[in-house]
Amino acid sequence: MRTPRDRIRSLIVDSGLSQAAFSADLGLDPTKLSKSLSGARRFTSVELAQIADRCSVTVDWILTGEEPLMATAARAFAGSSPERAVAEAARLVELRESAARLGYPQEWRPVPLRTSRTLAYEQGTDLAAEASARLAALGLDVVTPDLAGLIEAAFGADVAITSLGDGFDGLAASTPKAKVIVVAVSAVPYRQRFTLAHELGHLLSGDDQGIHADEDIYSASGRKDPPRFGRTRSRLLS
Repeated sequence: MRTPRDRIRSLIVDSGLSQAAFSADLGLDPTKLSKSLSGARRFTSVELAQIADRCSVTVDWILTGEEPLMATAARAFAGSSPERAVAEAARLVELRESAARLGYPQEWRPVPLRTSRTLAYEQGTDLAAEASARLAALGLDVVTPDLAGLIEAAFGADVAITSLGDGFDGLAASTPKAKVIVVAVSAVPYRQRFTLAHELGHLLSGDDQGIHADEDIYSASGRKDPPRFGRTRSRLLS
């Protein structure tokens, strides 16, 4: 499937519908769809979005054949407790990456890890010191009730606090153009602060370009590791 037209044809085949039925299902003019598939006209952005939504793929995949990390992750987590958080992270990442394509990149500002120590917990301690120094240099106080706002101001990551259901604390999502933290609403302020700090640690330590979904990280006895869980090397601001 070398072209967008090839990929759309494959989506029509996979749908089990005829080309005419596929057009009717989306409310598209069948003549226009036929001309677009033959190369006589270009698909509009609205048509591409409709096709992508109907077939549960992304417009990026239709155009390039490459699927963004978050779209792949959303399917991997489907039906699990992190699903809602991954969906919210995917939405935020898509917005950030779209803004970057328009010339408004995220101002992600990590801290340098200047250490000669090799053990992970020692590196985490040194990274936490660098993060604390950043806050001091900016005149920010870690005891602020608005830790999410502090993280956004000091480091440039996007933070969303939303209802995620029982048993799930939060996640960090990292792509080359977007750094996102999604944390569950909690009646226990310290639990939420711990989770915010933990997810920030994932981003600052540069674990990888991926997703780290954490269930019940506040209680070691109740902790479960969901798929693709990544452990942070730092204990920042907790």
